[in-house]
Amino acid sequence: ITKNDLQNMLANLLEKANENTKRMLDDRIPEEKSEKRRKLEKVKLTSKANQQQFDYQGQVVDIFEKAENSLQKQKYDEVSDLLTKGKDICFARMKVLMIADRDGWGTANAYQSDDLASDEDDEKRIQKAIREAARKRRLKESNSAHNSNSSQSNFSSHHMDSRPRQKPKIPIEELECWRCGKKGHFFATCTNPPKPTETLVGNPTDNTSN
Repeated sequence: ITKNDLQNMLANLLEKANENTKRMLDDRIPEEKSEKRRKLEKVKLTSKANQQQFDYQGQVVDIFEKAENSLQKQKYDEVSDLLTKGKDICFARMKVLMIADRDGWGTANAYQSDDLASDEDDEKRIQKAIREAARKRRLKESNSAHNSNSSQSNFSSHHMDSRPRQKPKIPIEELECWRCGKKGHFFATCTNPPKPTETLVGNPTDNTSN
């Protein structure tokens, strides 16, 4: 084996080692991103609308990661398919936003949750979603009105029960003036002479004089 042959063999070994190292690094990149994505999937937002937007963004990120992985592996057909899928997801989200802007989020949510067959006319699906949203809105308003009436009724009955009970009024004809002793008027308006006061029988001072 000549010196040149050894150099060529070493060069080939180094090239294969570099390719293997590069392939290992390329395989680790999507794994790290997937781990980050798995952490984000556990996030639960308090707002339903924000959660929907968050989930949509997560779907787009998944498409980007898969496309990047396929591109690094030079699988260009997969890249093309993933890009097409990503565009479909974006267009679907844009359509939901248009429905929400035109008919309200109640209709948009009903449209998204409808599991109609894919070959059914989409306009029929939208109209069904509109009717479902209107039905839920009427039911919510009916329940709200019923709860409001029940609360007012309970408050009124409680308020009436908690009021102090008034004593029955005595007719003025039965009232007795304590000045003259006659009935039918008050002391302030009495024009009769005062009733005579009762005198004691005997005088207690008379006993002391005996």
